[in-house]
Amino acid sequence: MNALQAPLWITNVNNNETANDQRTIAQTIESLVMEAKKDISSVNFFFVYRAAPNPRHLVTILRTTFAIRQRIAGWTELRDFARNYLPTQGIKVEEVMKGLIE
Repeated sequence: MNALQAPLWITNVNNNETANDQRTIAQTIESLVMEAKKDISSVNFFFVYRAAPNPRHLVTILRTTFAIRQRIAGWTELRDFARNYLPTQGIKVEEVMKGLIE
């Protein structure tokens, strides 16, 4: 990966057209976990594009990092964004974000 190429997890979350199949979700998780293991400080949720992220990948990255959320820049802000954004996509927040919100 060159310096200008975003990690796959960012690309997948930022593209509302990203496939939501099990394989693609697993690739998002794997990319995120690999980056976090390499350098946790490089995982920054402020890089998630707020205009039209992929809802399923958005929830996936929040769930994947829940246990280390205090170490992820922008985690709380992205969770709060998701809480407001998902209903606009016809998604029931109380179902898909159970355990992520108070």
